[in-house]
Amino acid sequence: MTLKSIITQTALASLLISFPVISLLNVDSAPTQARQISTKNLRTKLFSLRYPANWLTISRSDEYVIFSNQPLGREGGAAPKSMVKTDVGVIEGNFTTLVSEHQKQGIVKSKKITINGREAIRFWDRNNLEDFQRGIFTYVRYTKNKVGFVATYYSDTPPISEAEIEQIQSSFRILK
Repeated sequence: MTLKSIITQTALASLLISFPVISLLNVDSAPTQARQISTKNLRTKLFSLRYPANWLTISRSDEYVIFSNQPLGREGGAAPKSMVKTDVGVIEGNFTTLVSEHQKQGIVKSKKITINGREAIRFWDRNNLEDFQRGIFTYVRYTKNKVGFVATYYSDTPPISEAEIEQIQSSFRILK
């Protein structure tokens, strides 16, 4: 065995061992630059959003849309490692109350942002995420008793970066 092959095998073993740790730390590290991706425009009576052109619309109404990078499987059990699912909509509720409730659920980090001139907050979460390991949730102030939201669920190894997920979520627009 040559020195080069020993180093290569050692490096590969180190990557395999440290991969989950790197993945967990990725949420708290500096954001990765988002690639330019081909997108489709989703538009309902209440909101619009741009999402990857090769993704599927799973369910759709004027108030709520679900789309994913692959067909949804059966209920229960862990989602495939390469799956990303996003729920978008407008829900009844007070913005401040909803944000406060989400903050109690053990989020990793949060960030106040502005989307289309509206107050918003984004949470990175690893708790209570259906069949996924991670989630990024964005709440947008709409009216006194309505909140816009974009919730993206994904595994520890998604096919797109968190920066790309944030880019999709930041394209959310309330139309009325």
